[in-house]
This record gives sequence, structure tokens and C-alpha cells, in this order.
Amino acid sequence: MTALTARAAPWVLATVVLTAAALVVATDHGLQPIREKVRADAVRAMLSEVPMPPYDNDPATATSAVMRHEGASYIERIYRARRGGEPVGAWLVVRAPGYSGEMRLLIGVRGNGMVTAVRLLSQRETPGYGDRIAGSEAAWLGGFEGRALDNPLRRLWSVSSEGGAFDAVSGATITSRGVVHAVRDALAWYAGSEVAAPQPPVAAPAP
Repeated sequence: MTALTARAAPWVLATVVLTAAALVVATDHGLQPIREKVRADAVRAMLSEVPMPPYDNDPATATSAVMRHEGASYIERIYRARRGGEPVGAWLVVRAPGYSGEMRLLIGVRGNGMVTAVRLLSQRETPGYGDRIAGSEAAWLGGFEGRALDNPLRRLWSVSSEGGAFDAVSGATITSRGVVHAVRDALAWYAGSEVAAPQPPVAAPAP
């Protein structure tokens, strides 16, 4: 190897590395639209499991991270449903503590603050506990449909063994309580958020 070649070798190597890096970046950039479409389609499929009043926007793109604690729960993300530019509801992704691990819930809320449905997205419970909520007794989650922050009263948003209005799933009281509180916390956050549909003023009582 000549002295000139020896001096040039590091530059040649650097050129090869930079060229390879540029190709990787270009390939990754080319795949980005595909990744975004796959992600959006997955979100739409997830949201389709929770009913919502008619809307005409794409909630997969009308989304933002919330990252806020509300009660014992953590509001993670919101997907907005709009019709004619006006809010008609939202889907909330909420994390909540269970018996021995964290649960992630998808909660649908109408613009008037009424629950449309609740789905368990994932859970890290002791085997058998979370399964009772999402498995053979999943109908229990249907008990939240039509509920609102004042239905029942906020102090009754707990399981019956604690004086609340909700029966717990047999053998999964702590998990059930976590779900009840998560729904309550989601409704409380939504009621104070900018995405809730404005409600008509209450008429003053006649004198």
C-alpha cells in the first residue's frame, strides 16, 4: 500500500459508512408512510370496538397525548370524534392499577359525558383476575354503558363492598374496583376538558 493510498483509506471508509447511512435513512424515510398507515389502521380498528355517535372526521389523526393523573388513574391519550367540526365524543386510553399490575382501558364518552362502552386493552394482572373482567364475564363491562359522572353520584363510583353502586366480578374485587375508578376518573377529566361538547344552559326556575 502506498503512502497516498494509506492516507486515503480512512476517507474511503468514511465515505462508505456515510453512503450506507444515507441509504438507511432514505429507506427508512420511504417506509415511513407505510408505517403511518399501518398505525392509523390499527387505531381505527381499535376504536371501532367502542361505539360513538356519528362523526365525519378521522379520529386516528385527531389525537393527542394527555399524560395526566386523574384520581388513581392516568389519562394517556385521547382520540376525538367530530361532526361538522363540532365535538360529539371521544375515546380515552386510561391506565389504572389492578390487583397486581396495571390495566389499560379504552373508554368511549359521548359529547354529553355519557359512557358508550368500555374495553380492556391490556392487563398485567395475576392470571385469572384480569381474565374474569375481559373473558367469560366481559358482559360486566357492559354495565358502564349509559353511565355518567352523576349517574351514579360520584361518591357511589366504587364496588358494592365499599358502599358503591357497582357489583364486583366474583373473585376479582380489586380489579373491578380499579376499572370502576378508571371510568370515573376518565369521565371527571373529560368533563373539564376542552373536547367535551358544550351543553345548553339550564333555564332558571320560574319565580
